[in-house]
Amino acid sequence: MVQSLDVEAEKLSFASKKAMFRYLHLIIAKYHTQMLPPLSDADLRLLRVFQTIVESGGISRAQPVLNTSQSTISTQLANLEDRLGFKLCNRGRAGFSLTKRGRIVHDELKTLFSAIDDFRLRVSEGASAIEGELRLGLIEATISHPDLRFAEAVKQFRRRSEKSIIDLHIESIINLETMVLDGVLHLALSYCHHKLPSLIYREIFSERHFLYCGSGHPLFDESCSQKLADGIEKAKYVSRSYLEESAMPPHLSLQSAAKTDNIEGMAHLIKSGEYIAFLPDHFAQQWVELGEMRALLPETINHDAAFHLILARGNRLPSVANAFLEDFLNAHRLPIHRPKPI
Repeated sequence: MVQSLDVEAEKLSFASKKAMFRYLHLIIAKYHTQMLPPLSDADLRLLRVFQTIVESGGISRAQPVLNTSQSTISTQLANLEDRLGFKLCNRGRAGFSLTKRGRIVHDELKTLFSAIDDFRLRVSEGASAIEGELRLGLIEATISHPDLRFAEAVKQFRRRSEKSIIDLHIESIINLETMVLDGVLHLALSYCHHKLPSLIYREIFSERHFLYCGSGHPLFDESCSQKLADGIEKAKYVSRSYLEESAMPPHLSLQSAAKTDNIEGMAHLIKSGEYIAFLPDHFAQQWVELGEMRALLPETINHDAAFHLILARGNRLPSVANAFLEDFLNAHRLPIHRPKPI
């Protein structure tokens, strides 16, 4: 039965994708005198890039969401415009803005992607109410967080959905939002500094980050606050990404000398005794207790990061994801309600 359903889903998926491409092709052609070439999977990927650019407010702001360079995004956008045969947006010193045809394409993309998501939902619910694959995402280095009750939620979920399969992704901040947008994940938990209008964010808890150095660092044994403050500004700092910089204390001036896209990488560099970096206090505590790390001026140098549960706006969740959402909110003693779409 399951194998048969999978085969039918694959056939439907192929047929549905062809129908969606045809639909978008006709919509764009309605406003464009020259006949468009048939659209492909590659075109769909480029259209998702365009949608992200618009929702982010421009190419530079889309960079952290798409996790790629501005030049790559610009090339992808130019390739899409070449495929469609007209200009989608204006970019340059005057700022980012959509052309008339660009606005039409963006409006129709909402309908297209929503229809694709609805199709996925109908097929996934063909077997039973609470069965199927549950695709979840977590930001890395959360297992030591005292307020995270993910394990409790999973235990409760499994009691009423034994036939479901959990596909859990541990990712960086940058990847999680994109994976929810693309439908790769049903739900994700992360802290986010730039909220996208196409996603729903619900705050769950927060964590505090301190600035740490390792036991071999020149500042490790320093007790004078002024010398610490002066030394911090001269020390080699590990930056996590441009996302984190917006959340740093405004009075702090740091000299970036290394970078990494994950917390464990920062811990490795801190332990070398050569660098300083921000870490979540619960994650760093294990090395603090061993005498291998120290928080620098924690009373004044710190920042908080709020964790949010992330889901796609306007998309219906399958029953298996709705069930886990309820169990997750119950585990964190939060009321169960759906944020109203804009």
